[in-house]
Amino acid sequence: CDLDKKKFMTPKSLTFGQFSYVIRKRLQLKEYESLIFFIDGKTIPCHSESISLIHERYAIDDILNLVYTDQCVFG
Repeated sequence: CDLDKKKFMTPKSLTFGQFSYVIRKRLQLKEYESLIFFIDGKTIPCHSESISLIHERYAIDDILNLVYTDQCVFG
């Protein structure tokens, strides 16, 4: 699945879980598909943190680069 946009501006108060929800909807993932985000090859540690905290911790040159993948899960 590919996104129609490659760059997103988000409010500072948005949690990473909320951001993940927006991306899931844009990708039109099914309920059995999981969405996983990576920064520098590592998964995002906590979806309840705000985007601004994750940005402060991981951004390079004031840009937060994320990689995502989807995966079928059962259960």
